[in-house]
Amino acid sequence: MLTAPHGRSCSPDGSSSKETSSRRSCREGNRPQPLEVASLLKLAATNVLFSGDLIQVQTSDWEALEAGDWLRVCEPSVAAVEENLLRVAPRQRVSTMWGPLQGLPDGTQPEVMHTTGGPFRTLQITDLEELEYRGRGIDVFWCWRGAPQEGQRRDRPLRVGLWSCGRLRSEQQAAVRIVNGGV
Repeated sequence: MLTAPHGRSCSPDGSSSKETSSRRSCREGNRPQPLEVASLLKLAATNVLFSGDLIQVQTSDWEALEAGDWLRVCEPSVAAVEENLLRVAPRQRVSTMWGPLQGLPDGTQPEVMHTTGGPFRTLQITDLEELEYRGRGIDVFWCWRGAPQEGQRRDRPLRVGLWSCGRLRSEQQAAVRIVNGGV
C-alpha cells in the first residue's frame, strides 16, 4: 500500500480506499509515492530512479559536475521516456517546481514537475557506474501560492530517493559505448 502526500492510501494500481478525487490524484501525475521498505529494496536492486531523486556523484567526467555534487533526476522528455533514458542536471544549478499548475497542493489537483536552469544531460542508467540506493531524504522544491501570474512561490520540502554513483561517464564515453554496442 502506498501513502499519498495528502495522507490517503492508494494501492499500486492507483485505486483508493477513500473518495474518487484521491483515486484520481494518485493516477494523474503526482510524484510516485513512498513505498514500504521491502518494495524499496526491490526497486533499489533494479536501479529504478524517479523524477526528483538525487544522485551524489563521487567522480564525474562531465565538466558541469564536480566530484561529490548531486544530480537531480528531472522530469523526462518524451524522447527520453521512449528510449528509457534519464534527464539529469546538477542540483545546485537548477530550480524545480513541483505542484499544481496553480495554487498550493491540496490533493485534488494533478501535480507536475518542471525544472529550469541547467545544464541538462540525457543519459542511460549504465552511464552511472556503481549506482547504489542509499535511502530517502528531504529536498526542497517550490510550488505556486496562487496564480502563476502573481509570481508568488513557496518552498515545498518533499521526500526523495537518495542514490550514490561511483562515476558518471562523459558524453563522449557514452557515445563510444553506444556505437560499439557495449555497456
